[in-house]
Amino acid sequence: MVAWPLYAEQRMNTAMLSSWVGIDMPPSNTREEDGVVTREEVAVVVREPISGEKGRCGAEEGARLREAAAKATQAPGSPSHEAFEAVVAGVTGGSGRRRSRKGGSTALGHGSGGDRREWPIALRKGERRR
Repeated sequence: MVAWPLYAEQRMNTAMLSSWVGIDMPPSNTREEDGVVTREEVAVVVREPISGEKGRCGAEEGARLREAAAKATQAPGSPSHEAFEAVVAGVTGGSGRRRSRKGGSTALGHGSGGDRREWPIALRKGERRR
């Protein structure tokens, strides 16, 4: 991931990706006098994730994070699993069933999902986050 902050909170997001997660490609601070980044700098930053050592390490870290996220959403009873199931129930119209990866269908782990009171606050239809 190329993280190139321009304004607002993007500098903080770049710092978090770089130091905590370790999967970004921050550009150097080489800019022309007018503040424009040169095409050479763009080329270096774009090529590195594809063919460089940092890119290989980033791909390994991304795979590790993907596996961790999959494990978190598949563990029955975990908050991530429950939130994921609530989203699925909302998308399926509260049918309480969804297609499994093997082609059959599987029951969801809780209620029908059609009742808005079962949805987490951030997922309620038509409402904004506070």
